[in-house]
Amino acid sequence: MTSGLRLRDQRGFTIIEVLVAAMLLVIGILGTIALVDTSNARTNQNKGREGATNLAREVVENARTIGYKQLQPYTVEAELQAMPGLASQSSGTVWTVKRRGFTYTLNVSVCAVDDPKDGYGSHAGAAFCADSASTGTADPQAEDLKRVTVDVSWQLYSKTQTLRQVALIAGAGAKGPAVTSLVATAPVVPDPAAPVITSSAISSVTFKATVPAGVSSVIYSLDGEDKGNATVAANGTDWTFTLPISGLSDGGYDVSVRAVDSRGVAGPSFAIPLKLIRSQPAAPTGLVAGANKVYRNGSLVDVVELAWQPNPERNVIGYRVYTSGSALVCPANMQTLDLAVSCIDFTATGGTYAVAALYRDASGAVAEGPRSTVSVPASSPSRTYYFKKTTANTTNTGTCLSSFRVRDMEEGYTGLDPEESFKRQSQNNTLNFCSPAFAASVSLPAGTTTVNAQVSNTSGSSCNITATLYKNGTTSLGSTTVTIGLRTSDLRTWTFSNLAANFAAGDRLNLHFAFQQVSACGSTDLFYGGTVNRSSVTVPLPSAAPVPDPVTNLSASLPGDGTTALNWSAPAGGSAISFYRIYRDGIDHTNRFDTAGSPTDPTYIDAQTDGVSHTYYVTAVSANLTESAMVGPVTQ
Repeated sequence: MTSGLRLRDQRGFTIIEVLVAAMLLVIGILGTIALVDTSNARTNQNKGREGATNLAREVVENARTIGYKQLQPYTVEAELQAMPGLASQSSGTVWTVKRRGFTYTLNVSVCAVDDPKDGYGSHAGAAFCADSASTGTADPQAEDLKRVTVDVSWQLYSKTQTLRQVALIAGAGAKGPAVTSLVATAPVVPDPAAPVITSSAISSVTFKATVPAGVSSVIYSLDGEDKGNATVAANGTDWTFTLPISGLSDGGYDVSVRAVDSRGVAGPSFAIPLKLIRSQPAAPTGLVAGANKVYRNGSLVDVVELAWQPNPERNVIGYRVYTSGSALVCPANMQTLDLAVSCIDFTATGGTYAVAALYRDASGAVAEGPRSTVSVPASSPSRTYYFKKTTANTTNTGTCLSSFRVRDMEEGYTGLDPEESFKRQSQNNTLNFCSPAFAASVSLPAGTTTVNAQVSNTSGSSCNITATLYKNGTTSLGSTTVTIGLRTSDLRTWTFSNLAANFAAGDRLNLHFAFQQVSACGSTDLFYGGTVNRSSVTVPLPSAAPVPDPVTNLSASLPGDGTTALNWSAPAGGSAISFYRIYRDGIDHTNRFDTAGSPTDPTYIDAQTDGVSHTYYVTAVSANLTESAMVGPVTQ
């Protein structure tokens, strides 16, 4: 009896039991996810530190291959960057190297060490470490070792990670004869131990090095590069040499000497600075400028963009950009020294802009060199849209009027043969052209709209065609009708007064043609889209610079080496492009990340992901720095 009751018992789990079981399952899953996230974070952290450690060790080992005499504070980074795999991958003065998906910033310093085991000596002519500052007379050659310090930093999860590696390097030259002084003797200068040359008439500088008696030779160098052997004076301790400076750019240099004994053993280098301030830097070259639209604090604004090539002179310390009214555009104030070779004018005044390189004159004051100028046309009071054969602007029926035939109209369109034509077909008598969507709000003032179109009437009677300007295909802003006479073929013009209208971002202009429902209109063609019959509409909107067509098919992928690969298709038409611009993690102008230089190579590799995911956008940029509409986002 009891067994039968159990077989008929239909009770299951209670709702409380189900909820408890679900809660335990959720807790377990969340714990697993947290564990995976923590593991991934730790993996990225370890990956970044391993890469930094390996890079620091590589730099130290490469520093050991540099000749002891060439291991100088002012040239060590240049020497290292010239070695395979250590070239800087940033355009500025900061040394960056990309490894395993991380961007490492390197800072390498060299200083001399006076080992106290053999007493202390004079520290003149060398850069000694801060913790090796004690001097004396017991050691005739104070420089016993050189300390190389490599500092590596990188970003991980918006935090700066750092690593330091230090090495002591001894060279055979460390125990050769030591130079005791180096001065300039001709021309006569106020400070012979730090000569400054200000006259362009001076073509060379003569120096004198003082060394111990018995030295076999003295080698002189400029910025660590050997230039020749000095000539010994009758006293056997003074050695002179003449350094040509006519071919040197103005700026700062290091002149160094080292003495070699009869065994061929060279002593440490003794260096002094040489500064050339003879002339102004040249006017910047390669200056281009143009109108553009950029996002600033979330709003699309009109700007003028400028870019130029960096000056080759070593004494350039910054640039200034002015408007035609001599108002400073870049940098933010006259006290700022900025070596950036681009500038954005948010006032977008247009006109003539001037760019000058900055340097320090003989008194040490900041001065300007000659200016380069470029003109940006002021905005025209109208825009002309040319009728096209394409349909890219027509997909949104909320802003583009539905008609029997709907096509695009575009600024700066050059036409593409063969052209297209339209005529009435039974009850189908309407043709509509839609502009690109406005990227930001604009105001159309009340004024005059002009339509030009090539027409041909082969019938024996006339045909009336009405042209109407619409906002979003729904609000009529003005229209007029033109009669196409029998057996005519020419360019006809529709001119009418248009109403004022405000357009929001996403709105469009429509130009609509309606053919009269008569038989003659079935034999009347309106031509457009070709290179000869440039049919168009001109409206009283301030004109914008011709804008490149946007890229298409943007995608992002992970090749598996810690980088992110971007691929896209080049624009099929529109204005010619000069390069592509990459935006990362936002659309504001401050999110500009890099450029891809070849219009025919629509790819980009981001090797600075720092082990985290990023969002990307791409624009096409014309030669005058006008950008296409932004395409994106893609995330990897």
